[in-house]
This record gives sequence, C-alpha cells and structure tokens, in this order.
Amino acid sequence: MSNHYEREGMKNYLVYDVGDEESAMEINMLLHCRPDWLPVPELRVLDGEYKLYYLVSGMKPFSIQCTEKKFNESELKLLLKGACEVIQDAEEYLLNPDDIVINPNYMFVAPTISRLKFLYFPGYGVALSEQVFVYVEKLMSYADTVDNETASLIYNLHNDICSEGPGLELLLRYANGEYEDRLGIGNAGIYSLPKSEPLLVAEPDIGSLYVSESRITSVIKGAKSILKPKKVKRLSAVEGIKLISLDGAYPDIYPGKSCIIGRYPETSDYAIDRPEISRLHARLFVKGEELFIEDLGSKNGVYINDKRLQKNKVIRLSEDDDVCIGGAWFRVQKG
Repeated sequence: MSNHYEREGMKNYLVYDVGDEESAMEINMLLHCRPDWLPVPELRVLDGEYKLYYLVSGMKPFSIQCTEKKFNESELKLLLKGACEVIQDAEEYLLNPDDIVINPNYMFVAPTISRLKFLYFPGYGVALSEQVFVYVEKLMSYADTVDNETASLIYNLHNDICSEGPGLELLLRYANGEYEDRLGIGNAGIYSLPKSEPLLVAEPDIGSLYVSESRITSVIKGAKSILKPKKVKRLSAVEGIKLISLDGAYPDIYPGKSCIIGRYPETSDYAIDRPEISRLHARLFVKGEELFIEDLGSKNGVYINDKRLQKNKVIRLSEDDDVCIGGAWFRVQKG
C-alpha cells in the first residue's frame, strides 16, 4: 500500500495508489454515492496509473488528537459508534469490509470525534475483525481509565472481545451502553490490567501521518504500538481439550477458556509462523465440555475435515476432527 500527502494551493490531499482498473471502477461507485464517513474522494489518472485523492483539508488525524487528551466514557461510545456505522455501511455500499481502514493514523477528526472520517483503500485487505481488535486495544491506551465508568467500559469490552471475538453486535452493545460490568470495576474501584511494555509490530506502509494547513510532513513508514493480548488460563492435557499437531511440526494447542491463533506471538495466544497465517487467524474457546472454533476473517481460512469454515462463523468441534489453520493440520483430542 503506497500513499503520501500532497498540497495543491490551499488544499491538502492524502493520495493513495489505487493500482488496477478494476479497483478504479470500485472507486467510481464511491464517487457517485459517497457515505458520510468518507472524505471527499477524487480519482485521477497520472501517467497511466490510477490514484485516489482524499481531500483532508482542515482535518486532524485521529492519532494526533489522541496525544492531546484522554477520552471519557461518552467519547469512547462515540468512537465505537463511528466504527460500527462504517462496518454497517460496507454491505450497503457494496464495499469490501477488509479494505476499510480502521486505524487512528488514517482516521480524521472533522471537526470533532462525533464526525470521524475513515478511508477506503482498495486492495488494503486487512481482515476487519483483526483491525477492530487492534483498534479496541488502541482505545485502551487513549481512555481516561482513572474514571471508573470509562475504565469499566473499555476493560469489559476488551475482556469480551478476547473471549467472544470482535463482532459487530458486541461493539454495538458497548456503543449503546448495553453491557454488563463483569469485571466489577464500577463497584470495586479503579481496575488496572497487568502492565506490559508496548510492542512494535511491523505494518507495511502505515506510519504516523500528520497534515496541517501550513505544513505537510512526509509519510513515515513505520510501526505501530499495540498492547499484549490478555493472558488466559490454559487447561492441562489431563483437565480438558487439546489440538495435536498431525505432523508434529507444532506444539499441541491447549485452548483453555479462549485462545487466539495468529502469525505473531505479540498479538496471539498461540503463534504459527507460516506466510499463510493471518495476524489474527482463528479463535478457539471452550463452553462447558465443548470446544468451538471461529475464523476471525482470515485470508486463507480454516478447514474442518476438509470443509472450509465461513469467515467470522463459529462451529463446534468434535473429538478426532481434523482442523487445518492456514496449512497447519491439527486433530481434536479430549481428556
């Protein structure tokens, strides 16, 4: 993904290299029916290459806003509602949800957080569930957790996402304040998660971007800091359920209450170092004596006994089921 800022007279643009003509046709649809959350787009052809110009004059990157203040409960709800509206509109506007960029560096305040602007990059291709997970972890660092109500919302949300996955219904519940304080933060006083040092996870072509009316900085291709996922208790092989590696190439998986499977140990409970594995690929979780698996919007999918599981769908696993996660094969065993 290649992008940069350009200034033309008094106007500032974020420019994205669209690529092929097929993607350009997708952008043309947006030009004729632009959703409210999208900055004004303009498609240009320069030297035979399609480029998408987003007008961002007078807008401040959300990542800059986050360095200037901490957000309270009401403001966090607005931020969640903004993301929910974008996700809901994706289907209505026939957009690929994985090409919507839910990243503070590419979100703009115009002029307040109640009117957030999001970008759409054809070919971006980062699973929406993965983006939402990281977005919520970012919000944890931006929240005013000294306030009990704010802390209750964001920590309970993070806890539920780790156990249930980052679904739209869950986000809407929290955006509307319809959630249960399972962690008891509101009654028990200030709550704090185990402290951990921020980790740098490489993200191609995404960096800290800043634009103002008088000055435009260059795009810094960098890395983003995210928090370590919450640690979960693992069941031992004697106590519960596990997945064994069929070829012995990987350690057995002990799901415990919930286990995120992905490519990097920094963002997963169980990491599989294969190019076919998405950063957040799948989630295993146990209810009662039953084991379930969910595809977290992975690119290369999850297969149960050679049948592909639909993205963001949950299925119950049975003993001796063969599970393929991005090319890595496991078998379910109980007891």
